[in-house]
Amino acid sequence: MNHPLIERLATDERVQLFSTLQDAGQSPYYRTMHSSTGATSNVQGVDRIMLGSNNYLGLARHPEVIEATTEAVRRFGSASTGSRLLNGTMSLHEELEAEIADWFGTEDALCFSTGYQTNLGTLGALVGERDAVVIDEFAHASLRDGLRMARTSVHPFRHNDLGALEDALITARRGSPEQILVVVDSLYSMEGSLAPLSG
Repeated sequence: MNHPLIERLATDERVQLFSTLQDAGQSPYYRTMHSSTGATSNVQGVDRIMLGSNNYLGLARHPEVIEATTEAVRRFGSASTGSRLLNGTMSLHEELEAEIADWFGTEDALCFSTGYQTNLGTLGALVGERDAVVIDEFAHASLRDGLRMARTSVHPFRHNDLGALEDALITARRGSPEQILVVVDSLYSMEGSLAPLSG
């Protein structure tokens, strides 16, 4: 007898769609990489132009970055074996954060392991239940998750529409929040569009 969760997954439309795409060789997910990520990468045995990587500056294969990474692994091992909060903060973290703070002329800096964690941690620290957030409807899912965790009032507006942004700000003000934060992506990675921000 199957577990009810297994039975539910077997009939879930999303699972069936994924299986169909995977069987047809058309699934965009879990593609096996056989090389490092650069302008081109070997994906499932075929060299392809890479358009989906976060390696925007091409530093993942830079010789100095590889050498520094190799030296860090020799010095600290292959994992921190703990969270930054408890026992995973290394001197390397503190050196990097001090360098970033110096670069930007700030009192301090805090690095996160991923962009997703950055958005969760930052939004959770900036806003709370007594605040309101006005957010572009195409904002990254990690921003939306951060706002859910912050339990703040959220007011979406049409993508890159400044008139809709103004309307959302008016609506948000009606709740008399302590503060209002406007959240947009500078570059919308899924659409390739830029937010209308001035320098």
